[in-house]
Amino acid sequence: MRILLKPIPQSTPRGATPYPIATKIFYLASCKKEVIMLEREEVLKLAKLSRLSIAEEDIPAIKGHLDKMLDHLEALKALDLSNVEPMTAVENGATILREDVPVQGFTLDQAFANAPAVENDHFAIPKVM
Repeated sequence: MRILLKPIPQSTPRGATPYPIATKIFYLASCKKEVIMLEREEVLKLAKLSRLSIAEEDIPAIKGHLDKMLDHLEALKALDLSNVEPMTAVENGATILREDVPVQGFTLDQAFANAPAVENDHFAIPKVM
C-alpha cells in the first residue's frame, strides 16, 4: 500500500533546518491515515536526506526498523492523554549538586607532565590552518 502525502516543510518557522529523518518519521506518524508502510524509494529518500549511504542488502532491515518506529508512534498516538497535565520535565524537584567547596587544582608541572609540547606555560598544538 502506498500513501501519498503532502510535501514536508524543509525548515521550521524560525528558519532552522530540522533533522530530516526525524521530521519525516514524525510527519508520517502524525497523518490521519490508518496504515503507513514505507516503500523502498522512501527509505532511499530518507537516507539521502540524512546524508547516509545504504547498501542495497540493508534496505529491507532499515525499512523494518522504520516500520517498527512508525508502529510505536501509532501506539503512542492511541493513548488517551486528556487527563495528563502538560509538563516540561519528569521530575519536579531541584537538581542535587555537590557542595560548592574550593579544591586545590593541579600545579603547572603536574598539568604539563604528559603534554607533548609546552610553550610559555601553555599547551602547544600544531597549527590547524
